[in-house]
Amino acid sequence: FERTSDGILIVDPITKKFLLGNTTICSMLGYTKEEIKSLAISDIHPPKELTHAVDAFEKQTRGEKALAENLPVLKKDGSIFYADISTAPITIGGIHYFVGIFRDITERKLADDALRESEKRYRELADFLPISIFEVDSIGNLIFFNRNALEVFRYKEEDYKEDMNALQFFPPEE
Repeated sequence: FERTSDGILIVDPITKKFLLGNTTICSMLGYTKEEIKSLAISDIHPPKELTHAVDAFEKQTRGEKALAENLPVLKKDGSIFYADISTAPITIGGIHYFVGIFRDITERKLADDALRESEKRYRELADFLPISIFEVDSIGNLIFFNRNALEVFRYKEEDYKEDMNALQFFPPEE
């Protein structure tokens, strides 16, 4: 419990209040172990994301979902980090609780966001070039194109999205 690199909280599924937290979760959130005991789920998620976080927790307690991915978590200082949170039932002194395991994914989320932004810029740049750009895989499927290429080959982007196989440059080998 204390030696894991992931943050751990034990929560009452009915009141959604925390019973206990490990040292890692205290460090992640910026609270002491005593302060953790006075908090609930509503205290560690941004207000605009609270409905989503509570819904994910309730699905986990019903066994409909094992992992709540990419949830924003609110720290004591008001800053936010992102976590994947897995849960499992636990019984302590005959009372049923849930243990939540928090894995900080903030760096991964920032890298994913930067990659999506880069891909968007790349797509926009390719679409504005006055030349045709396209990429075809080894069996002739069009896997990348800019708008000019679609016009040259007289395809519509909607056609591409509906049926990738319709946009083959080379017939598949039989």
